[in-house]
Amino acid sequence: KVNCWSKVVKILNALLPVSNTCRIHSARLRRANSPVSTVNSNNNRTAILFGSPNTEGYTYRLLDAVLQHCPAEAPADLICAYDLNIYPCYGCDGCKQTGYCVRSQSDDFAQVDRILHQSSRIILATPIYFLGFPAPLKQIIDRFQPYFYRSPFQTQPPKKALLLTTSGSNDNVGVEQIAAASRRVLEPLHAELVSTLSVKNTDRTFTVDVTACKTAAGLLFQNIS
Repeated sequence: KVNCWSKVVKILNALLPVSNTCRIHSARLRRANSPVSTVNSNNNRTAILFGSPNTEGYTYRLLDAVLQHCPAEAPADLICAYDLNIYPCYGCDGCKQTGYCVRSQSDDFAQVDRILHQSSRIILATPIYFLGFPAPLKQIIDRFQPYFYRSPFQTQPPKKALLLTTSGSNDNVGVEQIAAASRRVLEPLHAELVSTLSVKNTDRTFTVDVTACKTAAGLLFQNIS
């Protein structure tokens, strides 16, 4: 039996040329007979925020290794940051007054918002670029600002989150900074970072700790109180 999570990652290759929206992602995944879609009302899904432009790179391979240990029938939603049309935050403070971004209905962020509301788990998979998130992923994250004012997720059960990072260097500075930033990002989503799994020194070698991947997946799918 083929693990459906493997299908989620493999379908990335077909999505790479697509520069439209999550709607195209979901449609293609449904046509591939995958259980992944953006339509479900049970709020028991996993949102995968994929921050790499490379669907055959190290972040892709690390994510794939973790997904192999996730429940085979668990529904998920894939958000490829580089394939979305997301406007940057302009710091207009409009959300401070209304709790909503004035641009959320004119780009793809409304789809991201819907996926986050339908999810009880979040996987944040990203390479580290100059000690930070890649620009398209950071652009999505910056649009979380209204959540600090409106707190829409506080009425939902707490979410669990897993951070996956890859980096060319062999030091911990980037990993620590991304982890600290991720905790702050997850706070308004009412999500707790339960595990961080990092593969460093990819400029020289790439090795995945299978036991660590299994442990991280287990922590993510433990019962949420």
